[in-house]
Amino acid sequence: MRSTTSLKEKYYASPIELVVQPWRGQHNVYGTFLIPTGYKNDGFFTLTLPGNKTYCGQLLNVGGFVIPGLYPKPKNRIIRGYLNTRIAIWLIFQGHINDLKQPENWKLGYFESKKIKKSR
Repeated sequence: MRSTTSLKEKYYASPIELVVQPWRGQHNVYGTFLIPTGYKNDGFFTLTLPGNKTYCGQLLNVGGFVIPGLYPKPKNRIIRGYLNTRIAIWLIFQGHINDLKQPENWKLGYFESKKIKKSR
């Protein structure tokens, strides 16, 4: 069985905003992504560090929230990808704080969502 994403062209977005402040508590390590309306995401984002170590985080659609300084076009959705605070602290202790702050290390995969009409 093929996954639905393998049948469609896949695109990748890097975050337009990064916050790496785990010392402020939970939910303070995240990337803010913009993807076009009508596209679906993989349900998670990836963080890839030097040496090809990859970590995943969970996504939250924040389209209904006001984010100061961020004014997306109506054709875009705002999604935040949160990295587990414990993982972020562990990575910082390993010397990866600068890697966490590089947008090119964070990726959100998305693909076009087309509804298939059934023929009768």
